[in-house]
Amino acid sequence: MDNVNSSTTVSEFSMRRTVFVLLGALAAFAILTASYATADLPVESSAIQSVQPIAAD
Repeated sequence: MDNVNSSTTVSEFSMRRTVFVLLGALAAFAILTASYATADLPVESSAIQSVQPIAAD
C-alpha cells in the first residue's frame, strides 16, 4: 500500500527548495548588477581613443 502523504511531503520540500534556490540566484544577480552599475570605471579605456582632426595645408 502506498502512503499518499509521503509523496506530497517530498514534493513540497523539493518545490520549496527550488523556489529558494531561484530566489537566491535572483538576489545574487541583482547584487552583482548593482555593484557593476555603481563601480568606478576608468574614464578613458584603451578601446576609446580620442580622435584628432587632420588639418589640410
